[in-house]
Amino acid sequence: MKRVITLAFILLFAISMSVQAQDAPADSLKAWKIGGNVSLTFGQTSLTNWSAGGVSSFSLNGLLNFNANYQKNKYLWTNNLVMAYGMYKEKNDTRSKNDDKFDFTSNFGYEMVKNWYYSLTVGFKTQFDKGYPEDNDSVYNSNWLAPAYLTLGAGFTYKPNDNLQLILSPATYRLTIVNSQRLADLGEYGVEPAEYDTSDMMTKQGEIFRHEFGFDLKFMYTVTIVKNVDFQTSLELYSNYLENPQNIDVYWDNYFTFTINSWLAATLTTSLIYDDDINITDKDGNTGPRTQFKQTFGLGLAYKIGHQNE
Repeated sequence: MKRVITLAFILLFAISMSVQAQDAPADSLKAWKIGGNVSLTFGQTSLTNWSAGGVSSFSLNGLLNFNANYQKNKYLWTNNLVMAYGMYKEKNDTRSKNDDKFDFTSNFGYEMVKNWYYSLTVGFKTQFDKGYPEDNDSVYNSNWLAPAYLTLGAGFTYKPNDNLQLILSPATYRLTIVNSQRLADLGEYGVEPAEYDTSDMMTKQGEIFRHEFGFDLKFMYTVTIVKNVDFQTSLELYSNYLENPQNIDVYWDNYFTFTINSWLAATLTTSLIYDDDINITDKDGNTGPRTQFKQTFGLGLAYKIGHQNE
């Protein structure tokens, strides 16, 4: 039920933003460019007496990618919100999630020279629901605010047009939150783990907060490749000055939308993550940082949000 509520929340938020963008007086939107898209895609496989083998399955994925950008005189204010949630079910197994994301970035700038701005940036990332390792569906390894990442950065923004934005923040504070004492005690996501005495009695609980200070780079680009094929990429790199600055955290998302008509489209999303503070155990039992990759494809309902200003 919680998963259905999450998908409904994404869709209702998208519809609300679309209605506001379309109904607002034109004069109030002259300095704003509001856009994005929302999709609800489906996947299904049904097998009956199928000699080649396989498992019947069903998947449902919701995605909202919304942006609201203000630019007037010397001021720039850009906002981007991505919310995604997906679930799948195989035969008689319980439902599991295959996508889960909440990612918000807000950037305020004041022009110093053409296309360059002094800027302050706020970012927040987390997920909506519990996540489980592939080989263990009884002990979760992530949840709402476990982990979550809050960043506050000062630096410079380059924005030559509506399609491209580069944010360089050489002074960025990042707070990692692990709002699960069990995960914090294990030292997951880079927080300090619990301490034990020689008899394995806990003497100090794990920390639920981790503080970092470093350099943050955000790059966002949107383009229509050909008619009815839109592409958006978002890359974030972070280096912690205080510990192993040579280990760069990488978050890279790509979104393709293949529009069929005003309400039907196919979507392809990919995500690549490398974070030196996230330990993953491979099939051989080795634990350490790993490059993570996810790809999601779906066909279903899609709607473009936005009031285009002339």
